[in-house]
Amino acid sequence: MKKQMFLNNVKNKLIVSCQSFPGEPLYGPDVMAKMSKAVQEGGCYCNQNKW
Repeated sequence: MKKQMFLNNVKNKLIVSCQSFPGEPLYGPDVMAKMSKAVQEGGCYCNQNKW
């Protein structure tokens, strides 16, 4: 996808980034999967997860 096409697609839409690190309470793929589902159900257009 070209840069301008991406920018047009996300214009005026919610983008969410969920991150956690070892030792933090929300660390791990199971929690990140639940957070990802929650933000998508809440209406986010684009979601990035990192653990």
